[in-house]
Amino acid sequence: MRHSLLALVLSSSLAAPLTAHSQTLYKMTFLPPDTTPHAIDASGRIVGVGADGRGFLWARGVITRLGTLGGNGSAAAAIGANAQVAGSSEAKNGVSHAFMYQGGVLRDLGMLNGRPSFGTAINARGQVAGYALDRNGNDRAFVVSGGKMSAIGSLGSGVARATGINGAGTVAGMSFLRGFTAQHAFTYANGVMKDLGTLGGPTSTAAAINERGEVAGMSFVNDDVQHAFLYRDGVMHDLNDLVAKRGIWTVLDAVGINDAQQIAAYACTLYGECRAVLLEL
Repeated sequence: MRHSLLALVLSSSLAAPLTAHSQTLYKMTFLPPDTTPHAIDASGRIVGVGADGRGFLWARGVITRLGTLGGNGSAAAAIGANAQVAGSSEAKNGVSHAFMYQGGVLRDLGMLNGRPSFGTAINARGQVAGYALDRNGNDRAFVVSGGKMSAIGSLGSGVARATGINGAGTVAGMSFLRGFTAQHAFTYANGVMKDLGTLGGPTSTAAAINERGEVAGMSFVNDDVQHAFLYRDGVMHDLNDLVAKRGIWTVLDAVGINDAQQIAAYACTLYGECRAVLLEL
């Protein structure tokens, strides 16, 4: 039985915009169209996927195309110190491999137990987090440290993805619960996986974690509607309650957060228009 975790869900029924609280924290800036950001670093460098279906690195207005490991497509998922980029790419045989990119070189990180692997995050020490597919097609979260790829477990189901890792080695991700009753965001540190809960709905996914241990991601607020969240100090906050003057826009998913608390996210209107946005204090 195959269980593949939710990477990004855009609800067909968007929530009505919330009234901004008197104490707002973030301003919203729209990013260029036809870009899909996946992560942001402390310097404001952004990585993601371009319209050509291949990974890119954006820095100071200049886009660098990362290429592939010999296949057709690639995706840059995270950026660490010294512009190290982690992601995944098709190899020549069409199988996905995790990669690390630095200084113009795309390095193949291999697979877990010979299965396809996907690098999703990297920290300043060069540790890479991600997931691999087991023989049944289920997702298994891993961390690559010192050149060794190790599985990190789940929230009881055996199925999980690691999507973020900070300098302390704390991992963020998503996992089905025991019995596959729901999917929740998690953090993992020192061998212990913590369930972050949801904003009220059945599903949440963590996308990134910064050095403060703050986690950005997405949660359903009920059965049909999703909102972006910021998890800090043990509490999951709806990002829409923390954004000033967002008007008709609803922030649906937060995909990256840096130590300056800049957040890369997606927002949509009730009319179906969607844009990548940057949230800044």
